[in-house]
Amino acid sequence: MKQERLDLKSNKGMTLVEMLISFMLLGIFIVAASQIISSTTMIYCGVRDGARGAEVSEIVLSKAGGMLVGAQKGSDDMIPAIDSDSTKTSGTSVSFYDRTGTHVKIGVNDDGYLNIYYYPIPGRYKERNWTFDKDVYMGYTITDFLIEKVDMGPLSTELVYKISMTLHASNGIDYPAVRYVKCYNYADFTAGIPGTE
Repeated sequence: MKQERLDLKSNKGMTLVEMLISFMLLGIFIVAASQIISSTTMIYCGVRDGARGAEVSEIVLSKAGGMLVGAQKGSDDMIPAIDSDSTKTSGTSVSFYDRTGTHVKIGVNDDGYLNIYYYPIPGRYKERNWTFDKDVYMGYTITDFLIEKVDMGPLSTELVYKISMTLHASNGIDYPAVRYVKCYNYADFTAGIPGTE
């Protein structure tokens, strides 16, 4: 019994220096771990924002390109007109007759979202503006939207457009995207024009 009491008295705790060194090492490990977590979070956020930008641009360009790919001549024999001018080769909107023969115009509205304007058909349909729901854009807006007629060369009878846009996120990141669209219903639109036969 006396031996046990002596052992209890001889057990000393940690010294102040040992405690300080332990806390200092613990602090170094916590700082290193927080740096790793911080950089990992930044990488994750960057990848997530890029994936969202790619997803939104795919949705928007698929819709715009899908409409334009079916463009056809209407009753007024109009080919797609950029900014309502069939002689322009680039602009921020394009009007044409879609695959159903409806006169439409594709552009971007003031809120920065894709807008498809359906012209009225007298006695049948009223004019209508169509756009995706705001949630589809996942916080992005379209800042630059450009439609360009691609010069395929003097002998080509194909009508190809380049649709390019920049999506802007609320955190300041811009995501550019491009799509080329061939109007299949216009494969022979230059037939009969001198110098294109």
